[in-house]
Amino acid sequence: MLYEDFYDTRKQLWRVSIHPMMQFYDAKVPWHCANIWHHLNNGSYLLSNLDNDLKMPWSCGARAAWADFQPDALRRVGTK
Repeated sequence: MLYEDFYDTRKQLWRVSIHPMMQFYDAKVPWHCANIWHHLNNGSYLLSNLDNDLKMPWSCGARAAWADFQPDALRRVGTK
């Protein structure tokens, strides 16, 4: 479990985040399996990256070319 807290300019706690973690033993890496943010001032919250509806399991160790991480790669993806 990863926990974060956020303070405003008056040093008052106003938001907390909780990120449940899962260990991927085959890839030897821990990774978050959800994000939960709770806004303490107005009582709202947001859940994201829930993976309970995934059809395929996560895959770690995928190979990629250096060109996939260049700004030009965004233009190539946008044209598909």
